[in-house]
Formats: sequence, structure tokens, C-alpha cells
Amino acid sequence: MKSKESSKEDDIQAICELRGAGRNAPLALQLKAIDEEYHYLLDQGQSDKADYVQKLYAWKSKQATQVMHCYSVDFISTLCE
Repeated sequence: MKSKESSKEDDIQAICELRGAGRNAPLALQLKAIDEEYHYLLDQGQSDKADYVQKLYAWKSKQATQVMHCYSVDFISTLCE
């Protein structure tokens, strides 16, 4: 499972580099780069590749949501102490 996630991260970093965001771009720029790549591939008629990039976007968005949830839980538990 970890190697699959690592492969997705590698692909996302490559897209970010390709789109000028850099390999370790902030999350918002990563999502923007992935979205740009998705639309580019659609415009080029490469729907199979676009489908994969769309899955990368969904995976990264889900990952971001989980991180934000953890921050929220931590913040609330700190307030309740």
C-alpha cells in the first residue's frame, strides 16, 4: 500500500514540476497544478491520462481533508483542556 501512495506522490511531484509549482509546493499549488494538467490532457484528447490525473486530484484532496480534520480535533481538544 505504501509503495502505491509513494508512486502517487511521485507522480504529483512530477506534475508540479512540469507546471512550474516545484516539487515541494504547498498543497494549494499542488492541487492547482494537478487541475491544470487535467485540463491540458483533456484538451489534447488524452482522456485516459486525464482520468488518472483526476484520480490523483481526488486522492490529494482527500489527504488534505484528513489532515485538516486532525488539526481541528487537536485544536478542539486543546481548547477543552
